[in-house]
Amino acid sequence: MNGWTALAVAMATGLSRRVCQEWVARFNQSGLSGLDDRRGRVSRSPLKSEQEVAVRQRIESGPTEVDQVCSLRGKDFQRILSVSLRVKTGHVFAG
Repeated sequence: MNGWTALAVAMATGLSRRVCQEWVARFNQSGLSGLDDRRGRVSRSPLKSEQEVAVRQRIESGPTEVDQVCSLRGKDFQRILSVSLRVKTGHVFAG
């Protein structure tokens, strides 16, 4: 909208250049409506409601000694889901 290139948008947002190129092309073709979500299906949580409650409580309680970190990051949450709740996250964890 402001005339930025896809590369400039990528640098400003921290997204990949390819994703920004796709978004710029969609915007140029269809305006703001071109940026609507196009996943095709609604994503569903792999968690049952009681598991979701447990995850929320775990997040709110923060890191434990077992986590060996001072703050939880995305990969820590993936490990917690994979190990504690046996939820597949699609990632392989070392250690």
